[in-house]
Amino acid sequence: MELTVRSARPEDAQAWRTLWRGYCAVSDEVTEGLWQRILATAEPIWCLLACRAGNEPVGFANYVLHPHTWSPQPVCYLEDLFVAPEARGSGAGRALIEGLTSLGKQHGWRRAESGRPPHGS
Repeated sequence: MELTVRSARPEDAQAWRTLWRGYCAVSDEVTEGLWQRILATAEPIWCLLACRAGNEPVGFANYVLHPHTWSPQPVCYLEDLFVAPEARGSGAGRALIEGLTSLGKQHGWRRAESGRPPHGS
């Protein structure tokens, strides 16, 4: 299965909601609130989608960017990772993690290795 990884867009709402419902059972209010925060550029919550040919989402990675106390670069926290059952084993999960890693390198996000500051910081 050929996959692409890209940021979520407004037109992905229904596909994302379907995947989200497969991932967890929360209220429609919580689901809609999260989707709106994902789309709002002023919010720290973002979403990558793994899509098969035809641009059909089969998995998502919701992530949060937040300030770091030991560095001026933001830290990325992978909050949720889900791949639809029929797409499992396709490499979608790996593609999402690699896509997130690539974004981090591109934007200079800091990767925290442990709960302690690095020596010499």
